[in-house]
Amino acid sequence: MTDIAAPPPPNWATLQSGWDEFRLRWSNDDFTTKVLSGGLKVAMDGDNPIGGNLFAAAVRELSGHILHTRAPDEAVRRCAWFEQARDTRTVTRAQRAGFIAHAGLLPSYVEGTLGLAREEYIDPLIEAMDLLNKATHVRPNTIIAGGAQTHALAGDILTALSGLMEAAEECRDAVIKELHKTINTPVLNKLMSETVGALDELSTHTIVEEASVDDIQIVDLGVDRLDLALEGTVYVTLQYGSGSDFRRGDGASMSDNYPFTANLEVGIGETLTLGEPTEVEVDNSSFYGLEPDDDENEEETV
Repeated sequence: MTDIAAPPPPNWATLQSGWDEFRLRWSNDDFTTKVLSGGLKVAMDGDNPIGGNLFAAAVRELSGHILHTRAPDEAVRRCAWFEQARDTRTVTRAQRAGFIAHAGLLPSYVEGTLGLAREEYIDPLIEAMDLLNKATHVRPNTIIAGGAQTHALAGDILTALSGLMEAAEECRDAVIKELHKTINTPVLNKLMSETVGALDELSTHTIVEEASVDDIQIVDLGVDRLDLALEGTVYVTLQYGSGSDFRRGDGASMSDNYPFTANLEVGIGETLTLGEPTEVEVDNSSFYGLEPDDDENEEETV
């Protein structure tokens, strides 16, 4: 049997494109742009005898910048899961990476309920950072010229940083999936227990039958809570006439549904604790034959 050769590593143009995509998507600030541009230029200079070392120094500072800006000391220390490491007084890289990935969510919840494993998003970053640290200190036995070694280093740290950021997205997607299992109940309770003018005005007696949250956006995943923006549909029965009218056969009713928006705070702990929805707004414009963006759009906030 003929051995299948491993695919060649991506060329510099492909790697640079990957770094540009990372910068635009995850850390598009002036510092990142300058450091990354300078680091890649020196890395691709095959004539520079320590090009790899200079690239490593640049990207190490860039990685530190990302970790510190996205995971500030104060925020990380406020997390229930934070424990001061014995061998340092500072917040560790692993702790910062954990905060970027899941903020205040407990690791037991992240791994047990959401199914995200540390080795998938923290360990690769720590390994890549260790390589950068080693390469940054130029010694006779650590010189890295531009070439295959630098190429591999650029690919490894890009993969590690991108993996961490993608883990953060994956975590938030998993949280949303979990929330969809239970979030309809507090929204329905709110709509049933409060008088919503935009619904109440539509009939003699408007009965809220069901509420469905169709979209959940995490506005902020913080140290001890999540702030959510919700969009959904409320299903109602519009009853015309009093109870006596119905008994005489003079009443009428119809079913209808309307979009709503709301905000919701969720407490972070061993499990997620749903609060009470706020700023619930029902859009009843379809009842009047109006477009949702019409200036005459009828809405009311609970």
